[in-house]
Amino acid sequence: MATTPNQEAPSLEETLNKTDFGQMINENKVLIMIIGAVIVAIILGYSIFSHQSNEKRLEVLDEIYTLESKVFTPFLEDKIKSDEFISKLSGIDKVYIGEANLVPQFILALNKMDLASGLNQEVLGIAKNWLKNINKSNSLYLFLSLRVSAIQEDLGMKKEAIATLEGLVANKTGILKDKIHYDLTRLYYSEGDLVKAQERLKYIEDNYKDSQFIKLGKIILSGVL
Repeated sequence: MATTPNQEAPSLEETLNKTDFGQMINENKVLIMIIGAVIVAIILGYSIFSHQSNEKRLEVLDEIYTLESKVFTPFLEDKIKSDEFISKLSGIDKVYIGEANLVPQFILALNKMDLASGLNQEVLGIAKNWLKNINKSNSLYLFLSLRVSAIQEDLGMKKEAIATLEGLVANKTGILKDKIHYDLTRLYYSEGDLVKAQERLKYIEDNYKDSQFIKLGKIILSGVL
């Protein structure tokens, strides 16, 4: 029946009380309003956090691009010398040391310095600092570890090189295991530990029957190299 001008319309509370569900809402409306306010606050908070996170990531990417263009690219393109490059490396903010987007170029730079016989204790220290900032589950950790062990060997630090490679074995590295065990075969042999050298070669023979490092390992242990 339509409401006449003299007849008051039922209140929202009266309307809700006509059904069980409505009555439940009416009795708990304060709690429901609080829950609704909390949900709105969470949504707003997440939106703000997401926006800030995106802005922060964009800032990081901008800085990475700056480091690539002003530090790594000039060195890799022979526009600056090793001394200047090392100086620039030393000045990189610690936040970006070991940054995944920069590690490949860092390894390329190490290779370039190696070809120019420019690797020294200072460079090794920088490389080890980068290494400790990379997650061990990341394949970049493996590749930089191999580079660090090679630098250590070139600098006559064979025990340190062995320790670096043994760290990869303990880390249960999934790739290049035959390469790692071959390098350990060489290093243990050069250090006079024939037993461990043979153990490493046997590991390759047992697990990588088609590996090129089996023949090389046998040559090493034969004393020809």
